[in-house]
Amino acid sequence: MPAAAMPALIFCWWRGKDSNLRRQSRQIYSLFPLTAREPLQRNREFCLFSLEKSNNCRVGQDNRFRFHKPWSLEGKANLSEFQLRRRMSISLRFMSKMTHPILNSQALDTLFLHARSHNGWLDKPVEDALLQQAWALARMGPTSANCSPMRVVFIKSEAAKARLQPALIEGNRAKTLSAPVTAIFANDSRFHDLLPKLFPHADARSWFAGPDKEAIAATTAFRNGTLQAAYFMLAARALGLDCGPMSGFDNTLVDREFFPDGRIKSNFICNLGYGDPNRLFPRSPRLEFEEACRIV
Repeated sequence: MPAAAMPALIFCWWRGKDSNLRRQSRQIYSLFPLTAREPLQRNREFCLFSLEKSNNCRVGQDNRFRFHKPWSLEGKANLSEFQLRRRMSISLRFMSKMTHPILNSQALDTLFLHARSHNGWLDKPVEDALLQQAWALARMGPTSANCSPMRVVFIKSEAAKARLQPALIEGNRAKTLSAPVTAIFANDSRFHDLLPKLFPHADARSWFAGPDKEAIAATTAFRNGTLQAAYFMLAARALGLDCGPMSGFDNTLVDREFFPDGRIKSNFICNLGYGDPNRLFPRSPRLEFEEACRIV
């Protein structure tokens, strides 16, 4: 039997639907060479199939389980294999209700805790392919009816920077002109023209098209375009880039220079690249939960 067939057998086995299949699964597994067993040992389903053969699924070895260890083996040396698997089964059924595994501390540091808004930049270029990868990630974030109104212009060339410079306030010019890339995040006021493609489940275009619906269309574009820009910043950070978002510029001048047809309106700009940590200010304080939130 090919290795690709094993996950399906394992899944059926740990669901406990067929005792014969469980026995056959064990027999088939024992015939596989170690190299064929290795991919299975990284799957959560395999933890239940063969605890003693899966080093990656032992307690503390898999980040997916690092914050939840109700089936820890500590102090349970006298339990039978059946008892151990039963306890693991209960734990895994509980964990299967979680939509996604929790990110590890390094990922949280990259996205939030150690991420900063940068003002100075290292002399290191940003490849176009990296910007494309960031877009591929950011576009997956949710928007109303999948409307996806954000449009982006990436300023990289000296000629494009010269066009942008007059729209910047004095305090933002030096750090923007020295950045490898400046993204102009903008919103398409006619985003609804693409809804037949983006949201084919209903006639969503009619919700926003027409002179009597311009206000709701503008609000939807601004809200969801801003969301998408935030998604893009997180995607850029996840790919190793630093961000320097700002709103200190003249939107009218930017729109006239880069979006002359009037359909697309700039929202804010964001410098992208590899930040110089020596140019950072001390991090400003943030509001505590009690100062900004309430549970009702």
